[in-house]
Amino acid sequence: MTLLAYCKSAQGSVVKRIPMTNPVQQSVDALFSDQEESFRAGRPNEVAFDGDWNPDDDELLTLAVMPEADALIQAATGNALALPIINTAAFEAEGIKAIFTSTGNAGAMRLRVQRFTGRQLLNRRRALLLQNNNFRELDETAFTLGTSLTCTIENGLVKFDSYHNLRAIFD
Repeated sequence: MTLLAYCKSAQGSVVKRIPMTNPVQQSVDALFSDQEESFRAGRPNEVAFDGDWNPDDDELLTLAVMPEADALIQAATGNALALPIINTAAFEAEGIKAIFTSTGNAGAMRLRVQRFTGRQLLNRRRALLLQNNNFRELDETAFTLGTSLTCTIENGLVKFDSYHNLRAIFD
């Protein structure tokens, strides 16, 4: 499992790798798996998006994979270790719109995508970190993961429940 970032800037879009230790990778993978389970829970029906912004409670909206989403698929199916690494020294300037993981193999791969916003950057705020029974100010680059998935991408479809959140990632 590799955590990837979909970044947008004036120069275009690029997928970058977010390096993590093995224990963190396992924890993040479990988190995304749980979020995918919650995302799908009670929504057995898939409905083609027709401009209605609010699906029924038992529905997921679908769109055919667009070029931007295809860039995520290509990055996930390729050699993730060959992708550029996120610039941790200039993390805020990376223009991250989404973070995502993949599961399954090339024939049955699913992407699990979270929207990423500037509010998730901890170094924008005064954050305190417990160390040796004392709190110190966080001065390293840090961010939080989202609490839910924005969409999944699989079988040529982008599946989502909020058009507003999807538009924040893809044009």
